[in-house]
Amino acid sequence: MTVASVLASERAFLTKRAGRAEPATLEDALAWSMAGHLHIAEYATLAEMPDLVSRARSAGLTVSLDPSWDDTLIGDPDLLEKCRGVDLFLPNLEEARVITDECDPQAMCAHLAEHFPVVAIKAGGEGAYLAASSLRSQAPAENVAVVDTTGAGDAFNAGFVDAWRKGEDLLLCLSAAIRAGSRAVQVAGGAGASAKNRLTGCCKTVCFVASSFGPVAV
Repeated sequence: MTVASVLASERAFLTKRAGRAEPATLEDALAWSMAGHLHIAEYATLAEMPDLVSRARSAGLTVSLDPSWDDTLIGDPDLLEKCRGVDLFLPNLEEARVITDECDPQAMCAHLAEHFPVVAIKAGGEGAYLAASSLRSQAPAENVAVVDTTGAGDAFNAGFVDAWRKGEDLLLCLSAAIRAGSRAVQVAGGAGASAKNRLTGCCKTVCFVASSFGPVAV
């Protein structure tokens, strides 16, 4: 069960876990013939299932991870090592700051690029930062009317992963991610009808795993 607390512009989520994160259907999800990618929506899932990345890679899947803020885990000194094997690392700016102990976004990118092939850091109204090998880039946020930021990070992740899975240039992946996040913030809850209509066409090759929900194909 998750409770959302919204005070002015600040949001917080308190989750009561119902037991271990691993669902009974995980192996079937990893073996699903249409699955080509595993997205891990929070580091807490990986902390509870430390072999999840290796199991996904053994099944032939690529892997992305959004660490998501968890007061008890975000400062784990072994976080980067435990994320070994992840292809796309997708933190927000505050998470990246704590994980790297850096204050400058470019320094965060440089630090994280030593551990992951591709890093995209979500920076809200500042847009997003991209790092991959020697590539460094920053793209601005779109100028849109913000109704609700709930789900914006997840939409950003989906946009990036979808474009990346299609083999798009990384700069186009970043643009797609920002575009998806911008669409999400224009409706309450991030999943209104207009957002759904404008986010059609995404590939059906992602196996989404989160502690609270288990695997869901998106």
